[in-house]
Amino acid sequence: MKDAPFTTPPIVAKQADSGALRRMLFGHAASDAYYEALDAAGRYLLWMEFSRFGSVRAYPCVMTDGDETLVYRPYGDGNDVLLERWQAVVTEDAVHKLQITELTKADFKRIYQSYREA
Repeated sequence: MKDAPFTTPPIVAKQADSGALRRMLFGHAASDAYYEALDAAGRYLLWMEFSRFGSVRAYPCVMTDGDETLVYRPYGDGNDVLLERWQAVVTEDAVHKLQITELTKADFKRIYQSYREA
């Protein structure tokens, strides 16, 4: 099955056995997989992870790097740049060095909205 556009392999991929069918059917609506992180270079990352038809994927939303901020905008320009930079920075080796914080859905939405409005 083809991966969903603008997604990457999961970083955390917390999947409990209970509710797996619900997650498979409802995807992010049934998930609490919202995260933010800092990497060793001080980049800020904001993303969500959820299952889509049984495959867990990460959905990059925000990356800051110094003065540059890349934000995923549905139907917007610049999403390719965010995805390319994300994949270059969030490598398999780099994932182990991330300082990851799990967010509630409400906190994630508030943070993401603030970046989208900036």
